[in-house]
Amino acid sequence: MLDEERFQSIRSRMERAIDEIRERVDENRFEQELIFYLEKLDITEEKVRLANHLNYFLATLEETQSNGRKLDSSRRRWGVKSTP
Repeated sequence: MLDEERFQSIRSRMERAIDEIRERVDENRFEQELIFYLEKLDITEEKVRLANHLNYFLATLEETQSNGRKLDSSRRRWGVKSTP
């Protein structure tokens, strides 16, 4: 589900942009582009993935055994650079 405030902001911007370009573009191409951007609006999957990563990170920190390798592996998956 989209955050309502984010949704309204994006909707307003898109409506203004659509009104400005509707007469200047190929209708089929316009529909294709619109569908592409509408599919990108829903960030639920990314939020769920982030929550799972954070839960894993917290659970790993609570383990009594050494967990540096697990955390380093997670760091690399998330694209976080290590500091020397």
